[in-house]
Amino acid sequence: MAAGCKLNRIRESKKEIPDIMVKLPEFSVVRARVMVILRPSTKLGRATLWFGGSSIPFIALRWITGSASGSKLNGWATFVAVVFAFSALLLTFRWAWRHLMWRLRHRLIVTYIFIGVIPIVLLLLMAGVGSYLFAGQFATYVAISNLQSALQHLETANDALAAQLSTLKRSGKLNEQIGGELTIVSHENFPQRTVTVWRGEKGFILSTGGALLEARPAKVPDVIKGNFSGFVVDRDSLHLRAVKRYDEGGLRLTVISNVPITPELLQTTTSRLGSVTLIPPDREGNLLIQPPAPASPAARKRVDAGRVPPPSNRFDPAFRFYTLFNVVAWETGKSLPAAMGVVTRPSVLYTTLFATLGDATKILRNLLLGVAFFFGLIELVALYIGVRLSRSITLSGAEVRFGRLRALRSLTGPDARVMKDVTCHVFYRLDWAARAPRPLCRVG
Repeated sequence: MAAGCKLNRIRESKKEIPDIMVKLPEFSVVRARVMVILRPSTKLGRATLWFGGSSIPFIALRWITGSASGSKLNGWATFVAVVFAFSALLLTFRWAWRHLMWRLRHRLIVTYIFIGVIPIVLLLLMAGVGSYLFAGQFATYVAISNLQSALQHLETANDALAAQLSTLKRSGKLNEQIGGELTIVSHENFPQRTVTVWRGEKGFILSTGGALLEARPAKVPDVIKGNFSGFVVDRDSLHLRAVKRYDEGGLRLTVISNVPITPELLQTTTSRLGSVTLIPPDREGNLLIQPPAPASPAARKRVDAGRVPPPSNRFDPAFRFYTLFNVVAWETGKSLPAAMGVVTRPSVLYTTLFATLGDATKILRNLLLGVAFFFGLIELVALYIGVRLSRSITLSGAEVRFGRLRALRSLTGPDARVMKDVTCHVFYRLDWAARAPRPLCRVG
C-alpha cells in the first residue's frame, strides 16, 4: 500500500516537471492535416480552395502582361481574389466558433467585446472612412476651384477687352496696333494668353505682349452659340477659353481669349495641395485614368504639375484622389468628361483647411487628442473589469460543481458510473474545469 502511494507520488512529480524538448509532429500527422486542407469535406471549403487556386494564375498573368487597371484581366483577377478572401474569412470564423467559443468564459469575453469594443471600432471605422471621403472631396474641390477662379478672371478680362474693342469698332478706329495696346493692359497675370479678334470675316491674333501673331485665327464652332467660357480641349491639349460676341446692327465682333493649362498655371494649386494631374479624354472620347503601357495614338497630352511634399511624420501617408469635370472639344463642340487627380498628404490638407486659425489649430488638435485618449482609457478599463468578472464567475461555478463531483465519487454501481461520466463531460464542456484538472472526473 505504501509502495503504491510512493509510486503514485513519483509519477505525479514527474508530470509536474515541464518537458523543455521540442517534439516535432510525425510525418503521418502532417500528411493527414495537409490532406484535410487539400480535400475539404464542406462546400464552403471546396469553394474557397477553388477560388484560391484560380486567383494564383490570374494574378500571375496580370503581373506578366502588365495589364492596366480597368482591363478585363485585371477585373477578373480582382473579382476572384475578393471572393477567395470572403470565403476564407467565413472559414476562419467557422473554425474560431468551433474551437474557441465552446467555453463559457470565452463566450462571456466575446460578449463584453461586442458590447464595449465593437461599437468603438465601428465608430472609428466610420470616422476613418468619412475622413477619407471628406479629404478627397476637399482636395479636389480646392484644385477645381482654383481652375474655375482662373477661368472667371479670364472671362472678366475678355469681357472688358471686348467692350473697349467694340467701342473702337463703332467709331472705326479699331486696328491691330490699338488692339495690341489694349491687350497689354488687360493681361490679368496670364503670361501665355492669346487674344483672337474677329471683325466680321476678318480676324487676327494678339499675344499677351500685344504683338501680332502670324498664326491663322480659329473660328468659333457653329454649335457654340452666344458667349462662352469653359475648359476646352483643342489640338490635343487643355485650355481655358472665353468668348464674347457683339452682333448688333452692322457691328459683328467676336473676341476670344485663350490660356493653355500648363504646370505654371497650376502653381498656386500645387503649393496648397501637392501633385495635380489633369487627364483629358482621348480623340475617341474615352477617358483613361491610368495611361496604357504602350502609348496610344489616340491619347492626348496630360498636364502634370507639382510634387508630393515629404511626410511630416510616420503617420502621414500620401493619398490619391480623383474627380471629373467637363471639357468642350473645340472642333466639334461636344461636351466630354475629363479627370483631375490630386496626390496629397493629411498634414497638407490639415494646414490648408485650418490656415485661418493660426496657433489655435494646435490647441484644437491637442484637445481632440486628449478627449480621444481619455475615452480609450475608459474603454480599456471596462474591458479589463469584464474579463476579470468572467473569470470570477467561471471559478465560482467550478467550485460549486466540483463539490458535487466529489460527492459523486462516493457512489457505486453501474448507474452511478454513467451519472459520473455524463456529469463530468457536461461540466468540462461548460468550462467548469477552469481550476481543477480533467483527471478529477475520471472515476475508478
